[in-house]
Amino acid sequence: GIYLTKFLTANVINNKVDKTGSFGIWAVGDFTSAPSNTDNSRLLIDDNTISNNRQNAIRVNNVKDITITNNTGDKTRYVGMVVSGFDTASIVDNDITNTGRSGVDIRNGKTS
Repeated sequence: GIYLTKFLTANVINNKVDKTGSFGIWAVGDFTSAPSNTDNSRLLIDDNTISNNRQNAIRVNNVKDITITNNTGDKTRYVGMVVSGFDTASIVDNDITNTGRSGVDIRNGKTS
């Protein structure tokens, strides 16, 4: 799959990820909701096709501003998409099917 860590701005656009032993796309930032945190990380995940993964199609942790749009996730063993530890998230027009659990799991943040 695709793994990103400790970035300021990242765009993951128009990729195909199939048959991974772990996550399709996994992004981990340094953002926390503590008032003193100055992390301004931004992530765009757009127009990707992720299928046949043993974990989640998309997992994002601790990124301040997240946009996940126009992605297809199919045949994941657990939750299709997990998003946690953020300030704002926009999750729009994604097609998540055939998951072992829920389609989208949002934790510890605000969404739009």
